[in-house]
Amino acid sequence: MKSFLRLTGYEFRKICMQPIALILLVLFGIYGISTYYNVNMKNTPEEYQLYEHIGGSLTEENYNILKKYATADTQQPVASDGVGDNEWIPTEMVEVTEWGETYSKYVLESAFSRAENILKSEENRQRVMAQAQENIRKLENDPDQKYDYRYNQMIYRQYAGRGEQLMMNYYGWTNYLEFNSVMRPVNLFDLTAFLLCIFALCTVFARDYENGIIPILHTSYRGRSTLYFAKILAGVLFSALSLAILRILMIVTLMTNCDMSYVTAPVQSLGFYQNCPYNMSILQMIFFQYGVKLLFIVFLFLITILIGILAKRSIISLIGSFVGLAGMTALALRSDAGFYFEIITNQMPAPPDGQNYTSFWYENTMKIFNPAMVMRLNDYLEQYDYVNVLGFPVSRMALMISFMVLLIVVLLIVTHGIYIRQGGGIPRRWERKKGSTSEQPSAHTA
Repeated sequence: MKSFLRLTGYEFRKICMQPIALILLVLFGIYGISTYYNVNMKNTPEEYQLYEHIGGSLTEENYNILKKYATADTQQPVASDGVGDNEWIPTEMVEVTEWGETYSKYVLESAFSRAENILKSEENRQRVMAQAQENIRKLENDPDQKYDYRYNQMIYRQYAGRGEQLMMNYYGWTNYLEFNSVMRPVNLFDLTAFLLCIFALCTVFARDYENGIIPILHTSYRGRSTLYFAKILAGVLFSALSLAILRILMIVTLMTNCDMSYVTAPVQSLGFYQNCPYNMSILQMIFFQYGVKLLFIVFLFLITILIGILAKRSIISLIGSFVGLAGMTALALRSDAGFYFEIITNQMPAPPDGQNYTSFWYENTMKIFNPAMVMRLNDYLEQYDYVNVLGFPVSRMALMISFMVLLIVVLLIVTHGIYIRQGGGIPRRWERKKGSTSEQPSAHTA
């Protein structure tokens, strides 16, 4: 085990010390911070001040105060904020006597709207739980409705276990957690992580072939399976470290504009995740997204390995991996064709057969069988999306992750088999004698 760990450490250092890896990590880190900081929705000091009073659990007192001043008759504007060189928007300032402070009417209306959404969400939760209980009673003894019975059981458990939504200003979290399409800034950040790993890992196996040392490695005791798994583990560690560094840079940027004290709040506290079917905190969602993206990077790494072992050239491995990433991403984005068409032509074509673009048959297929759908996690997290699997409700996201894990296992078996057999009849130079703890040279022929 110690020798395996030393070998893994050696391979890991080889990957990390590549100039291309260090240069791209620095460049992508700078690009990500600057891009994310510039597009991150900013909170004003006024909003920070307001949420010091109303942040946390929504109380009846705070709700009534917001309702009183947010729904009051519009008064004559008493101040104005410059918007551009040739335009301005009048801003009505309202004095909240209960707090002894003055706020713009717009900020109060936004906070009141958020409070209204929390109340409506709680009413909807109670209604769904009651309906699910009624459906469970009706379907309990019906053997032909087992799936519907289990689905309603799942719905009831999920809504019953949902945490309390909190009043919080979630603008700063928007660009980090929202995955509407690959064009979101956070997804561009993830794309840089994918490209970094492809550039850095395309040489892990192919470079040994280019240097002509594979026959030598395969004659050593640890030159086949042990070396293979050491390289795999080193590549996975590099992928995890690279993605973690880029994500940490994002979080550091996020901390400049977010109240991190609410990081343990239910993810439904974020307005765009009010209907999320998974009961987890914001912090858990961050780690979940990290894990899914890391799994996809490992999948890309194994594709890179397969191409590198077969082609025995780093450049071919790099190009092949890039083409594969581009192809899978294009398939994942195909359902957004109408959106991009509207941007380019300023008009929306009529969907065929009266169907919406998101209801195309290939959309549901891609949600399961295309690992690149990790670029659109929001499609899984915004609403309930379950399918009937042998009478049990299973989410498409779970099926997609399971399929990706299956592909990783298959790629591991295939690449390992190809790698250890490419020595082609070259006997091992070192063998361990039975009952011996030391390596002994054995006679062999060239």
